[in-house]
Amino acid sequence: GSPKEVVSVSNMGMSKRGPIIEGRDQLLLEFTDGSVCMSEGQKLSYSTQIHLVCSRGASSCVVVDPVSGFKYNLQLLASKEGYKTTANGKDFMVKHRLLCQSDASRLQLNICEDAPGCGPGMGGCELENSHPVSPVGVEKTLKYSTDGVLQLTYKGVLDGPTATRDTFTINFVCDPNSHPGSLKLVQEDLSTLSSHAVHDVLFEFSTALACIPAPVDCRIAACGVISGKGFNLGYMQSSPQVADDGSISIVYRNGDKCGDSSTYSTRIVLQCDDNPDGCEYVFIWRTSEACPIRKVKGENCRVRDPKSGYEFDFTSLKNRDFAITSNKYSYHLSVCSELKKNMLTFVGDQIILNYTNGETCHKIYQRSTVISFSCHPDKHP
Repeated sequence: GSPKEVVSVSNMGMSKRGPIIEGRDQLLLEFTDGSVCMSEGQKLSYSTQIHLVCSRGASSCVVVDPVSGFKYNLQLLASKEGYKTTANGKDFMVKHRLLCQSDASRLQLNICEDAPGCGPGMGGCELENSHPVSPVGVEKTLKYSTDGVLQLTYKGVLDGPTATRDTFTINFVCDPNSHPGSLKLVQEDLSTLSSHAVHDVLFEFSTALACIPAPVDCRIAACGVISGKGFNLGYMQSSPQVADDGSISIVYRNGDKCGDSSTYSTRIVLQCDDNPDGCEYVFIWRTSEACPIRKVKGENCRVRDPKSGYEFDFTSLKNRDFAITSNKYSYHLSVCSELKKNMLTFVGDQIILNYTNGETCHKIYQRSTVISFSCHPDKHP
């Protein structure tokens, strides 16, 4: 016969006091003096703690361990290359989504984003002839228990007459050598009713992002001071990774929030050096400021900054006579006038206007003029 649920612990604790404020947007419900629990020869009693955290502006991909305060962020599991696995005679493919396929239909779900083809707001569905059936995602829950279980659940619309609904459950398992992760089907239960079929599918996803941070002398593994403020640059969750060139990388992830949708991370690259100098520390700092100066040519008295994309427009300076006197010479300049040879360029962080092919100078050279523009907010134009 089919397995039946049985009660293993009749009393997990009783409420003897009201909610406790643990911190901002956090409450604790505590239940004590439950059934007898034998542990290492000691007679104890079961107790239960429920941590309630306000979901104001929270992401369904982030959950915080209430004990250690560590934040599990699953947003990094989205992958353009995808994941593949086979189980129970079914082929599974994950390509920025988790895809479970059988001969007649396929189950499709996504982590941290809507599942393509399942409808707005849906995290998964069954696809029959490319049409979505039994979508799940009306309820999305990411849970973490103090015994280390990290679980993402998608639920479908509740069917009133039968009190049933489709459910996709993903259990995340720590694997420090899995980057970013791999998928495995654990169990698929299919109940056929008179009006529809109900899917209850359990997946297992092995990933280093589900690992508890490695113990270190301080609570975080990497930190930095940016603009006078300290930031967590990541925790150590995964084992070192070896690249094709033989270098070894140690990656710290899930640091403080960076921008609107990312978190700080740190990568330390270890390279072979047979003769290291014990007195010299070498840091490699990747920054756009160290890139070679780029020269960009504009046209029609406009030029664009290659870094920011901002376009500088000097057309308002046209048809004006700018007079400059220096010693015994007087110069009259017309910016962006219709001369045969003039070019507005952006070099490094300077805007330069070149005029070439002027009159002959000293019977050898042709005169040329260079105008460098500098910012002055009080000068118009």
